[in-house]
Amino acid sequence: MAEASVTFAQPAEELRPFIPAYWDVAIEGEGIVEDLLRPEWTNIRLVNGGEWAFGPSRAHLAPLADRAIVHGVASHVQWVRGSAGMVFCVPVFPMGWHRLLDARASRYANAIRPLSDILGSDGDRLFNAVMAADSLEGRVAAADAFFLERLSRTKRGPVSERIEAVSLAIADPDCATVAELSARTGLSQPQLARLTRQHFGFSPKRLMRRERFLRMLHSMQGMSVGEWPHFLDPQYSDQSHMIRDFKHFIGMAPTRYFAMERPLLTAVFKTLMRLIAEGNAEGLTIEEGRQTLAFRPDSG
Repeated sequence: MAEASVTFAQPAEELRPFIPAYWDVAIEGEGIVEDLLRPEWTNIRLVNGGEWAFGPSRAHLAPLADRAIVHGVASHVQWVRGSAGMVFCVPVFPMGWHRLLDARASRYANAIRPLSDILGSDGDRLFNAVMAADSLEGRVAAADAFFLERLSRTKRGPVSERIEAVSLAIADPDCATVAELSARTGLSQPQLARLTRQHFGFSPKRLMRRERFLRMLHSMQGMSVGEWPHFLDPQYSDQSHMIRDFKHFIGMAPTRYFAMERPLLTAVFKTLMRLIAEGNAEGLTIEEGRQTLAFRPDSG
């Protein structure tokens, strides 16, 4: 029987505004592991062994043709199926599109593309350096060196400040409209639309709807059905409004989703709980969609 495990590691401190963490996803044993990936920020995936497929449903899974891919920012779920092998994952925040990738995020939204589409021959260089390492520590060192080099070619400027302002505003439940987002960031609505498509992948309206749903999903995790109405995001008018959004983003009702077996998600939380129990996680938070992870420097 195939089993999944996930191991987290911390990037170099200078990279943390752009890359929240690295992680290995490993599958061992006979058979396959299948799971549902929630809407997330961009994720670079470097595959070492195994057969992997992604798609919008179990019936529409497409095998990966490349071993180095970029999975663009998502507003809908993706199914994943994998067999014995390992994937090294590099999640990238919106700021990373500006400083590390230098590409238009909307071109890759809800899509899987070869990493070389963005990085050219540098994508092959990153893949080869990571795959040459025989440990997670080695893979982290290779990825850090690569992304620190790219970071050194750019400087923080006004665009960085605007991306930060948008990130803070969309995370606030009190920021409920595009007009409010525009006011908080000091950008006209056309300027705001250009910025969010370039670095966040979506129009402001779609981005805010996605963030509202992900806040709600995070609140619902671990609650009973009877508790859901008491934890509605302020931007939802009632439970039926929330359920409509749930079906839109996840493709199924909340009760069905939370009743599913989730081997990859289970592996993630098992690892995180172990880190906490061992005292290797300081200020550890998990914000679904925002993928915020904080570790002690010696965690690994």
